Amino acid sequence: MRLFFDESGNSGGQIYDRAQPVFAFAGVWLNAEHEQHFRERVGSLRARHRLQSNGELKGKTLVGSRRGREAVAELIEELVNARVPMSLLGVDKLYFAPGMIVEDCTDCAYNPSFEESWLSDKLAQQRLIQLIHDHADPALLETAWRSRDGDVEPAKVAYGALFEQLKCCDEVSQYAVRMASVDLDELWSCRDIERQRGMGYSPNLTAFSWMMQGCEEQAEALGSSNVVVVHDEQSEFRDAFSRLLEVHHRNVSTAPIVYADGTERRLSIVRLTRLEFSDSKAEVGIQIADVLASSLRSVMQHAPAEEDEWRTLITPLHRACMEREISAPFPWFFGIPRWQRCMLQRLGLEPDSSIPE
Repeated sequence: MRLFFDESGNSGGQIYDRAQPVFAFAGVWLNAEHEQHFRERVGSLRARHRLQSNGELKGKTLVGSRRGREAVAELIEELVNARVPMSLLGVDKLYFAPGMIVEDCTDCAYNPSFEESWLSDKLAQQRLIQLIHDHADPALLETAWRSRDGDVEPAKVAYGALFEQLKCCDEVSQYAVRMASVDLDELWSCRDIERQRGMGYSPNLTAFSWMMQGCEEQAEALGSSNVVVVHDEQSEFRDAFSRLLEVHHRNVSTAPIVYADGTERRLSIVRLTRLEFSDSKAEVGIQIADVLASSLRSVMQHAPAEEDEWRTLITPLHRACMEREISAPFPWFFGIPRWQRCMLQRLGLEPDSSIPE
């Protein structure tokens, strides 16, 4: 079994990209028989929908036209009918700014104002992230975000200005007072090592780690082992992705971590055994993953008023997500709780009780 990955909406660490506000990661699980079958089907798909006659399928191009979306919908329906497992993950990039503030400033290792139990209380963290998202001055929040890649002194100024503004907001003032006690010197010392290794904040890196953990759970549910992960060849994140998987492989404990909200997550990765990089032109699986990622990103990014225009993609994606026996734990959406609920609703899926109100 090979698991093919690709993403859509990449802007690196530039989360303030108005042209690409969301990021999508997609995986498709193909055995040798399915690889051969869909290699042939992609060729016939081009002919039926009068698409480009040669070269690789490009999701970004296909979802940009009605004819292309119809072809994509047919492909997803065929994957569902063939019982091909899919892994879909969506990210709201602006989630990273308030998420970073909460992660940095509520960790008891750097801030004694927060207890160790806070680290496992994901519901409380999500609520605080949404409060900061809703009440922070956007300019101050963006300045704090951008300061994370620089020296600590400018960061102290940026974080301090943000905390002073938040202290004036009744809904979040008590948290702002406590977060202001963070030891940024100690925090920056640790973050420097991460940045030098290319392991800093980025939707791509964070989403890849989330995908690895989710796909490990999915592999267990599928009864699959020795899964080879194949990603599109690239230079920007190749080393970082490889290191992240090594970190998960080194975590020898297979026992799940149980958070305060009851959510279980395994940090160890044992069923996904190897990460390879390959030219998408030679791998139909990568092309299909690219199509899935582009479809999910387009559906996430469109305005509610445009829903009818994108219904062609929403319907097959809904079907793919409803195949719980082979798709769980996906789909996953990472953003403030309100955005997560909105994305589930957009795909016609039931509310997730683990998402705080």
